[in-house]
Amino acid sequence: LVVTAGAQTAGRWREGRAFHSPLGGLWASVTASSRLHVAGLAGTGVALAVAAAEALRETTGLDVTLRWPNDLMVGDLKLGGVLVESRQGDAGATRLVLGLGANLAMRRQDLPPDLAGIATSVFLSKGRHVSPDALLQALLPRLDVHLESLEMGRTDPLLARWRALCRTLGRQVTVQVEGEALTGLLKAITLTEIGLETAPGALRTLAAGQVSRLSEEPAPPGVSSAGQPPP
Repeated sequence: LVVTAGAQTAGRWREGRAFHSPLGGLWASVTASSRLHVAGLAGTGVALAVAAAEALRETTGLDVTLRWPNDLMVGDLKLGGVLVESRQGDAGATRLVLGLGANLAMRRQDLPPDLAGIATSVFLSKGRHVSPDALLQALLPRLDVHLESLEMGRTDPLLARWRALCRTLGRQVTVQVEGEALTGLLKAITLTEIGLETAPGALRTLAAGQVSRLSEEPAPPGVSSAGQPPP
């Protein structure tokens, strides 16, 4: 089941934060069923994020990347995000609601003051219009493929694609872990863990579920937002 809205007045985000979702975006929830172990369900959010980034790249021509764990980015501006919620169902299956929000037609005057310089839209970034239906039609087949791969235990292709799209990998970040702030290089990501280099040669492995918040530090001069020298 796929449910879309023209706009949302009470969109929810991580940690109970509000999600600004005016007219002119794709605001969608997709239901699915999974027999993955609880630890494996984290991969469903990755599957949705990768499918969304791929669909946006195809339909808009924008260089959309992913900011760990669930933000869709154009450069340093947020284009949208994903959120997955789950509930245990019957016969061992888990019911999932996979939510996606993407700013498509939002103009500068549509931005609340607290989002100025933080968020963008396809129209603001590219000067073109993409319909919510066109983006959804590009997204759903990709999502099916990535979710099926997870259910079959074929995680390597999805993980490789996620790493290629993840702008946060290789960046200096600060993470909040159980009330403690840790700063270091994000050296590794899997579907369930991150590897943080807190000092040269000192790699600390953290379960993704332990991390309540991760923020990127500004890239040094001459380094792109993907953590690599610009071409």
